[in-house]
Amino acid sequence: MSMPPSLVLEMIKQKVAVWGRPSPNWAMTYDSENKPKRIPNPTSQSKPTQTPTQSEPIQKENSNTMNPAQATRSIERSIEEQAKQEEKLKSMSIERLGTKLIVPEGVELDTAIKALTLKMKEEEQSIRINTTLPIEVAEGMVGFLRVLEREYGFVTNSGKMGFFGMRPPEYLGIETSPGKRESIPVGQLQIPGIEGWLTPTYGLQHNRVVFKVEGECKGKDRHKVDAIIAMVEEECKRNSIYRGHAIMAEFKDIEDTKSLEDTFPTFAKLNAIQPDEVIFAKITEEQIAVSLFVPISKTKACRENNIPLKRGILLEGPYGTGKTLTAAATATLCSQHGWTFIYLKDVMNLAKAYAFAAQYQPAVIFAEDIDQIINGEDSENEINDIQNAMDGIETKGVEVITVLTTNHIDKITRAMLRPGRLDTVVPVRAPDKEAAIRLVRMYAGNLLDPNYDLDASNVGDVLDGEIPAIIREVVERSKLAALRRESGVLTLTPNDIEVTALGMKAHMNLLKTKEPDNRSDREKAAHIIADGHVRAASVTVHTSSFTADAGSKEDHRTNGGASRRLEETSTHSQDRASAQGS
Repeated sequence: MSMPPSLVLEMIKQKVAVWGRPSPNWAMTYDSENKPKRIPNPTSQSKPTQTPTQSEPIQKENSNTMNPAQATRSIERSIEEQAKQEEKLKSMSIERLGTKLIVPEGVELDTAIKALTLKMKEEEQSIRINTTLPIEVAEGMVGFLRVLEREYGFVTNSGKMGFFGMRPPEYLGIETSPGKRESIPVGQLQIPGIEGWLTPTYGLQHNRVVFKVEGECKGKDRHKVDAIIAMVEEECKRNSIYRGHAIMAEFKDIEDTKSLEDTFPTFAKLNAIQPDEVIFAKITEEQIAVSLFVPISKTKACRENNIPLKRGILLEGPYGTGKTLTAAATATLCSQHGWTFIYLKDVMNLAKAYAFAAQYQPAVIFAEDIDQIINGEDSENEINDIQNAMDGIETKGVEVITVLTTNHIDKITRAMLRPGRLDTVVPVRAPDKEAAIRLVRMYAGNLLDPNYDLDASNVGDVLDGEIPAIIREVVERSKLAALRRESGVLTLTPNDIEVTALGMKAHMNLLKTKEPDNRSDREKAAHIIADGHVRAASVTVHTSSFTADAGSKEDHRTNGGASRRLEETSTHSQDRASAQGS
């Protein structure tokens, strides 16, 4: 059991007090250099057992014996001197360089020896490695292996420690580019020149699954491990497997997944749609081009003119009008101009998507159907989380464009719509007459008969207001109609398209949203009664018109009277219906 320092110091003081008492044969004094010396005590009656040497000056007068206070100060000075030496030990660094052992000025050799001894113990001591990096797990694992292979040539995978001992070595297949996978070792990796092992794994940082390095090594190899981790971070920045690609991600919490691989982003398999293949009404195309396509294709000009590349865009409109097609065209444009495209499967993880996009900026985050979270039990908190993610302090200055879509603009809160969160709201509607003709030309391609003017036909009028999927189906069915002519060459005429479109009217009407009937039961009943009276009056009029002579003036007057009676009967019936409804 160790005593507290204060108690030790007190015991030393008591001991010094005993030592400092005058001896009956000798007295203590100080020489010219203030060093303690012994001299014979002139008051002693007995002779001293030992005489001082000639080197010790004898001061018979004004002798000054050491009292307890002086002895205590001497010990304190010694303690202070030792503390200074210890501070020098802490400030000293040992570097292996050249062939000389260089001791700093003012440092005693015994102090340098102590420093070397401490350094030796530190280097031989085993230390734990536990470093988390703000990098995607798959990205970090790939970068980790690349660094080890480049710097050390090879590594040995000795497996993982399990409940029943060491498990066999494990290798994880990670997609490193569209259609390409690499086998990454995960376990205790033995690295040449490093005593110990390192394991690439995962950890949590700000509630996000990120890359982590765990392991164990000797203190002398810690600088090597630190260098490896720094090189991994630099490798992921310079040769990222995700930057500039189209990515699909959900950013699930690790506890909501069945395996670590479920947290990995995947490369999006989207159709290569060019921006000019996304056809809307002219005003819609202009808004999408200015707010979305121009910042991506003119990034350098935006930076030079201090135009922020952090934007929020909302595409609102009914189902099937082309919002998802816009995502595919945006992904194509991003890959052509070095932007990262992130298709977010769950809009509730928008904050995590921002953290991901900040690593790979400039980037576009595309999330559909934001209105789906409105009807949830905790929708208010979820909306607040999304709003905070869109204009939080962490996102200031980042080059990230957020594109959200909704089929129900009426459910979006005003707070969400304010500039800074959503800078542009683009209404996306079914194509008008002019847009419908352009869609027919795109879908039909070189199958259109050049002898016919599509603009002068009724094709635009027939397809006005139909969604792009319907227009495409009309063109495909028109090809079947064109095959009936047996001309040997398949060509489409405006008549083929018109006939097919008219034949699909019933099908198209089923896809249209019916307006809800919000009338009360009384109003509906009144309408039915009034409609019955109108039908009865109509039958009377038609019967009288068949029995009359069409050429006589009298019949004309009769028909005129019948028409007046019909109007009166209809008006009277509607008045009665209104009165009953009231």
